[in-house]
Amino acid sequence: MIKSKLFSAVGIETDEKSVRQTFEEKNSLLNAVENEDISFFDAKLEFRKNYFNLISDNYNFSDNENQSWFIKEIIDYSSSRNDITFIPCLKKISSLNNIDENSKQLAVELLNKLEYIASDSKSDNDKIISARKILNETRIPQAVEILRLLRDNSIEAKRLGIFLIGKFRIKDMIPEVCSCLNIKNLELDAYSVLNAFGNDAEKELERFFLASSGNLDTSKIALRLIGNQKTAESKSFIFSRLWSSSRQLKETAVKLLVNSDFIPTQEEKDKLHQLISETIGIIVWNLAAQVSIEKHADKFLCNAIASEANRWTDYLFDLLTITYDKKSIENIRNGTIKAASNVVIEKTIRQKLIILIDAFSTEVKLKNLSRIYPVNIHDYNNTLENIINRDYNLVGIWTKACALRNIKGLEEDTIMQSVAALMFSPEEILCEESVKVNPALYRTVSMRLPESSKIKLDKIVSGEVLKEESLFEKTSFLHKHFDSISEDKLLTLAGSLKYYESVSDDLENVIIFPCSDDNAKTAILHYDGKLNEEEIKPFYALSMDAVYYFDFYYPECSMKIFEYIKIWGR
Repeated sequence: MIKSKLFSAVGIETDEKSVRQTFEEKNSLLNAVENEDISFFDAKLEFRKNYFNLISDNYNFSDNENQSWFIKEIIDYSSSRNDITFIPCLKKISSLNNIDENSKQLAVELLNKLEYIASDSKSDNDKIISARKILNETRIPQAVEILRLLRDNSIEAKRLGIFLIGKFRIKDMIPEVCSCLNIKNLELDAYSVLNAFGNDAEKELERFFLASSGNLDTSKIALRLIGNQKTAESKSFIFSRLWSSSRQLKETAVKLLVNSDFIPTQEEKDKLHQLISETIGIIVWNLAAQVSIEKHADKFLCNAIASEANRWTDYLFDLLTITYDKKSIENIRNGTIKAASNVVIEKTIRQKLIILIDAFSTEVKLKNLSRIYPVNIHDYNNTLENIINRDYNLVGIWTKACALRNIKGLEEDTIMQSVAALMFSPEEILCEESVKVNPALYRTVSMRLPESSKIKLDKIVSGEVLKEESLFEKTSFLHKHFDSISEDKLLTLAGSLKYYESVSDDLENVIIFPCSDDNAKTAILHYDGKLNEEEIKPFYALSMDAVYYFDFYYPECSMKIFEYIKIWGR
């Protein structure tokens, strides 16, 4: 297996002689090292995304810049599982002319082994091998065979079931594939199959989306699949999602419309004008909160609420982009007042927009906009209470968590009632932070909490949980490394981040982040379970699977993580 390597941000730390090397010599040494861990990481990600294409014999190896490592990943995976569905893929690999002889020889040997397994009639009693044989055949399987796999408790059996539906394009069973978007460890496979169906899956996906309104992550994935089609019908469906109660669905919908070059009708423009005006009103509320917090000189919370306003501003300009000329809106976004005056924008919208993007202070902007959107600047305590009580779709989870951190020491009854309510929140970070505000209050309500939540919260109150293990600290730590990704999105990754004070034997397939300030910009791609304890103690570890899932649910952000790993993980 590949061993981990640690390169600091300024060069490679080696012996005393190396320390005396010049900066240029260090750079030469860095460039000369073959970065196997990075290549291996890329190969695993590529393999994960193209699993269905590979077993469907629908992958073009010439398009892969990291081909040698990718082929090794295919051979390792199919060999460890005796997966006969890779027989067509291995045949293609063994016929390639631009791969090294060792890889070709391994592919040929594995191909012979898997073909023997496929021809062995004794293995027909094994449901997984039997299903893989069907996947390798050309006959269309019976629906009962596929349903038997889908109803099995095994994830692998379900996976083979949806792959059979995808390979043989069994349109009547698209709803069964849609339902697998809700099953942990099957989401990406179901996505790949549904994407391969193209427009044929559009109507079923729309029905599935409407039936899955309670599951935000699944709804976003279904909406992305619908958006991939870029048909008039799909654009119309996505357009209607702009009036969803969920902020994340609204943001996803508008991004999909921007990417599909959506052009609204006049009736749709009129609806967008109202939505744009409402969005500016939300930004005005954030500006008022920001002014109140600035007066209290609370820089920490001020940064959070400013980020909140920026997020709404991003959404606003996406709405403007699908409503008006894209290039003109880009010019306005760059802060050109003249551009806003010259673009053909509905009069009242243009007036508000010019005030919003003008280079005035927050207080001046608020004063001018408050004539249109009446808003009060509350005192600091009331502002904190308003933030934690405001709808989750208007103020993000992270901003609420930051407000909770600043409530400590305040004893007003109304605020404490709001804090107590957040102890029952479905959001883990808000439960943790509200408990820390008033442990005594927590003890009075803890008996009404679910046992699963109570166990961890009890430990927080008793001091058994280290500061570094809190979701807030882990999110803050990740944001220092990936500062272009909002904390609300990093919460997903933070939940998988684990803190270690010393090296553990269970570390494998992880990214290591040393906690030392000296290594603030360092990541270690680690695969083999052996670490140099002196290099990295203490540290956070993030599993590769967590990164892969983040890429699936937040593809617009994951590239920042991959870029970071390639730069600092050397």
